Formats: sequence, structure tokens, C-alpha cells
Amino acid sequence: MKEGKKIIIFFTIWVLLLLSTWGLNRLIRVKQLNLYSDFQTIQQREYILAGILQNTTDYYVDNGTVKGFHYELVELFANRFNLKTQYIVYNTYWDGFFALATGKVDVLAMDLNSNFRNNMVFLFTSPHSYSSHVLVQHKDNMLIDKNFNIFPNKHTKDKLENTTVHLSVDGLSDFYEDALYLFHQFDVHHTRLSLKEMPNIEDMLDLLNEKQIDMTIANEKVMKSNAGFYRKLDYSVQLTDELSLHWAVNKDNISLQTPLNHWLDSLKKERYYAILLNKYYSSTSKNRQSHSMLTNKTISLYDDLIKECAKIYHIDWRLMAAIIYQESKFNPHVTGKGGSFGLTQLMPETAAHLGMKPPYSVEKQILYGCKYLYNLKKKYDRKGVNPFDLYKFVLAAYNAGSCHIDDAQLLAKEKGYNPNQWKDVEKMLLKLADKKYTQNTQLKCGNYNGKSAKNYVANVWNTYQHYQNMSD
Repeated sequence: MKEGKKIIIFFTIWVLLLLSTWGLNRLIRVKQLNLYSDFQTIQQREYILAGILQNTTDYYVDNGTVKGFHYELVELFANRFNLKTQYIVYNTYWDGFFALATGKVDVLAMDLNSNFRNNMVFLFTSPHSYSSHVLVQHKDNMLIDKNFNIFPNKHTKDKLENTTVHLSVDGLSDFYEDALYLFHQFDVHHTRLSLKEMPNIEDMLDLLNEKQIDMTIANEKVMKSNAGFYRKLDYSVQLTDELSLHWAVNKDNISLQTPLNHWLDSLKKERYYAILLNKYYSSTSKNRQSHSMLTNKTISLYDDLIKECAKIYHIDWRLMAAIIYQESKFNPHVTGKGGSFGLTQLMPETAAHLGMKPPYSVEKQILYGCKYLYNLKKKYDRKGVNPFDLYKFVLAAYNAGSCHIDDAQLLAKEKGYNPNQWKDVEKMLLKLADKKYTQNTQLKCGNYNGKSAKNYVANVWNTYQHYQNMSD
């Protein structure tokens, strides 16, 4: 290729990148208009909103348990400042960028490079980790070797030269610039590089593993983490030096960037930080080796059965899954205090009242757990419980027994609170143990320590929200 043509190609790429940055920046400046919550506001409302990608290193469910490097980091930061957490899952970097720019999230907890383009638009935290960008190829179809020789294999060259090579990346990720550089490399060999935008790195790795695409680009640390699951893929071609990876906050939100930076800088000096990195990015770690590699949308081995049973009783299967996780960690052979048994930990008398008869198969355990949930839902719906709080009443009754929840409602009414609103009934649930406070109330089931039921509702509800993020 003539030198003049090379200059034109590189100039064109540079102009495209500049225009895309200008357009993104202009969009964000129009939309931004102080659409963010500073750290003081976040502390006052007592929760932080994190935008996150769902994959098996950042944020995922492994046999019911919520895991992920960025998930654990967000939880650590929140705990440090006594905050609760809410997560919004995005399929692409663009979705996350737009959400941050328009104030829908406080922070993007992702692997982001602090480069010229991104720094025009966002503020970045101190690095949370480091990684180079690597070209990922199928070992049977190597198009570039680690010395950057194009078509090192003559058979591959004869097959693909003057044809089309298919490369997939997230269109607004930091890998896109690497992809544009590869356009030129293949043009030298008269080979067209078809750039297909796909949002999820693991979807791309699956397609590459099946030879449905030719290449993708990823962070080396992610490939090392998944090396045991994608043994047919090669990631020896390094496209960049090691780069720092960051979280992002709104361009004007230095009040949030500052505590994030102080916390991250302190965390990286602790031994636990190294443990976290090894846990999620070493293919030999116990966590990675025990990872079930169920699909991204899968919660447990029993998903299909839970969906089927939940559909019969018109309840959200993800809520039933969250209950099962809390009750038994998806172990159908668990026996609890008082004789509760199986996945849903029904008490024998409750199971009998529902019409459940031995043998207690996994299907029966789930089916009658759903039936019990349905009965409780129907009861509190008829009592006029606030629809937004209905499932919280159901969870409390599932754990404590409906009699104690009825008493808490009665107490709430007598004390001037709303008996059909969870925040009021929750307060009264905690007061059921106080004999002086309840001495003038005729409790059906007597005094009761409601703290465990309160915590049960909070824990199951938190798990349920995660399952909603990750499954349809």
C-alpha cells in the first residue's frame, strides 16, 4: 500500500474518533444540567446507585449466590459509609455512559480506561485494577500471531485473503479504537474487516469458541479468569501495554470522586484487595474452579422447575428463588429447627395443611412452597395491604408465621400507624417483644422477637432485586 493511502486511513480514523467524542460530549452537555447526586445527597438518602455490567467477573449469580469483583467492591464502599446499594444492569457501555450522564446512576462500577475521549466526558476514580487489551482468536484459526504477523498460517491466508474477517466488540467500549487500528492491518492484505458490535464479552467468546466470528478484543485479566472455560481460544496477541482501569462518576461530581479515591487508595494497601483480585481473575482460584458456568441468566439448577411451579400460582419465580436461596441455599436435603425440610423449609404441619404428602420430591417442595406463598399473598391482598409492600408482608409471614404479622398489624392500628404499610408494621414487629408496649393489646400469638423476621425480609428482598437484575 502506498504511504499516501496509509496517511489517509489514519487521518480518517482520527477524525471519526474526534467526531464521535465531540458528539458524545455535546449530547451529555445537553442532557447533564447537574443531573447527579453529590455525596452529601447520597448519604442523606442512605443508598448509592451503581451501574454495572452483568458477566461472570463483574456481577453474576453462581448457584444462587451473588458474586462479582465490582459487586464486592461496591458493597465494601457502601459498608464503609453505612450506605445501602442498588444496582442497575446495563448491556453496553453506551447504556451505562448515558445513564451516568443523565443522573440515573451515581457511579459506573466497570472496567473503564481513563483516556482522552473518556476524560472529556467523565471523572474517573483511582485505578481499581490493571490490564492490557488482547486480541482473542480461535486456536484453529489464528489470523495474527503475537509478533503481529498477519495470516501466519498459509492455509488460513489462502482461505481468508481477499475475503472478510469478522471482528466483534462493544461499539463504545475502549476496545473500539483497537478495532479501528486493525482495520488498517487487514487492509494491507486486501482483506475486509467486518466490525460487528455486540454488548456482552461472554456472548462474543461463546461465538468465537464456536467459530461463528473470527476475533474479538478483551481485557487480558478477563481472559485469564476464563481460561479454564475457553481452552480453544488464544489471547497471546497483546494490543496495548498494561492500562489502568477505573470507575466513572459524573464530570462535575468531585464530591463523590474524592471519597471513592480515598477509599480505593486505602483498600489497595490491604491484603483483602489482593484476595479479591485473585478470587475473580485467577483461573486457578477456588472461586473460579468451583464456578458452575451456568448461563448468564441462570440462578440455579432448579430455575425451570421454579418457573413452572410459580406460573401455576401467579407469583414471580425470582422471588421464590430468593426464598429458596435464603432457606436452603438450593439444597433439597436440608433439615432445619423444628423439623422444617427441603428447598423451601416448610414446617411439617404447614406442609400437611397445604395438602403435601410424602415422598417429598424436589418438585413437591417447590410446588407447595409456591402454593404457600400464593395463599399468603392472597390473604394480605384481601386485607388491603399496599400493593408495593405486598411481597414484604408475604415474606414476613413466610418466616414468622402470619399470626405474628397479624399482631403487628393490630398493634400498628392501635398505635396510630398504617397497618397496611410495611415500614409501619415493621416498626411494630420489633415492638412485639416489648411487654410494656403491648400490655394493652390483645395479641393472638403473644410476644415475639421480630428482629429475625425483619432481617429475613431485608435479606430476601435484597437477593430478589439482584435476581430481577439478572434474570427475566
